[in-house]
Amino acid sequence: MKTLRLLNGQWQGASIAHWLPSFPASTSSRGYSLGSSILDLIVPSEGYVRAKVPIDMEWGGRVSTDGVLDKDIIMKQLEATFTILDEHGPDRVLVLGGECAVSVAPFTWMAGRLDGDVAMIWIDAHPDITLPGDSYEGFHAMAAAACMGLGDADITAMLTLSMYEMKRRH
Repeated sequence: MKTLRLLNGQWQGASIAHWLPSFPASTSSRGYSLGSSILDLIVPSEGYVRAKVPIDMEWGGRVSTDGVLDKDIIMKQLEATFTILDEHGPDRVLVLGGECAVSVAPFTWMAGRLDGDVAMIWIDAHPDITLPGDSYEGFHAMAAAACMGLGDADITAMLTLSMYEMKRRH
């Protein structure tokens, strides 16, 4: 079985600067990207094919579109993740990442590959089922909802298309 070790330091799905007022927002917000690198160093690497999702590290402020913070960047990074998954065609994916939404593309891609024969157990400090229009606009809090096909229409269309493409190929 081919296992893909997927490094994804996405930070744009979270809005945490207000919790860390001692640091500049540009520094604290991008902290999630560091987690991916640290995990890459400490998790054993034998038996995995390694790939890294290219992450936009530029700080241009935060932009909310359709109730999703940094939606355009997140969609670009989702697309890059799907491209990596398509190129490697893994049987399993180990995601070493940033914020919670780094699991969305691998979960939905695998659901397509397995023709929907999957179950998801989501364990987190918060349920990750908020939707655009709720008070918090960070996509990481929408991750489980997105995997279930709920949320932003553009993002769920991208996830559904990926699942459809995987079903069509297998």
